[in-house]
Amino acid sequence: MDGRRDRADPKERSRVGALAALDPGGAEVFDADVAAFHAVLVRENHTLKRALTDPRLFSGIGNAYSDEILHRARLSPVAWTQRLADDEVARLFAATQRTLADWTERLRADAGDGFPERVTAFREGMAAHGRYGKPCPDCGAPIQRIVYASS
Repeated sequence: MDGRRDRADPKERSRVGALAALDPGGAEVFDADVAAFHAVLVRENHTLKRALTDPRLFSGIGNAYSDEILHRARLSPVAWTQRLADDEVARLFAATQRTLADWTERLRADAGDGFPERVTAFREGMAAHGRYGKPCPDCGAPIQRIVYASS
């Protein structure tokens, strides 16, 4: 360690501490293995969509990427977390890591050395999110909208 952290002024340490206090504590998907992912997933019985987008369960998965993850995993957003078979959990875990890695790479390539100029949840190349009524890129059937509870 180069000691810079030790020399940080108290105000900077205070700001870092304040930000940490805002962290809802969701699991970092890239730091987990399938067993840890499964344990978080079934901690409470929710729909897959709700579980993936709950920042207390998983860090950094929003509405758009949860749609992409579920499409890639071939799982229904209204399936219940505690009713998934082991192979479905493994498929969901793999789809979550792959989807987030792919989109992180794409967005970094788009931004280059700059800051992203067009910040939106609707991106060209998404398989499901924002594509209601359009053909599925895999099977050609129209993408459906699922309305569940208040979402």
